[in-house]
Amino acid sequence: MDLSGSFIEFPKRDWQAPFGTVDINNKKYFWKNARGGENLEIEANVLRKLNGDFVPKFHFSNENMIIMEFIEGKEFYTYWNSMNHALINHICKKIVTQLKYLYDKYFYYHHDLHEKNIMYNLEHDRVWFVDNGSVTFEDLGDHIFEDGMYERYKEHSEKIDPK
Repeated sequence: MDLSGSFIEFPKRDWQAPFGTVDINNKKYFWKNARGGENLEIEANVLRKLNGDFVPKFHFSNENMIIMEFIEGKEFYTYWNSMNHALINHICKKIVTQLKYLYDKYFYYHHDLHEKNIMYNLEHDRVWFVDNGSVTFEDLGDHIFEDGMYERYKEHSEKIDPK
């Protein structure tokens, strides 16, 4: 949906925050503004390039704001203490597999990936990487997955949770 011509009215109290949600045409979106100290131009370019590929879909940006898909999920750390080991292992496999896919396809390198920048939806078994303002697209060479790190992780996780 192109929101560039839309007038979006934010309640004054919400606009003072660095991010929030807004309903537009009965659909919920997530927004960030420049008050959060984020580099919105970098994040907007990342979201445009990946087009919803394990990141929120881009909808609109200008010099002061970016509007993107609202992720129906929770930050990964909120699940950490409540999940069983098999489910945690399953999610970690998804994270590693998706990161490898993004790196192989785009040379995507997050630079700030941690448990609060990974969103997970338990109902749909879906992972997204958020807060993409530090992302670079650079060939870091084969050393990023060197020495069979990815294969060792898969082998170790299959021992814990055999299929």
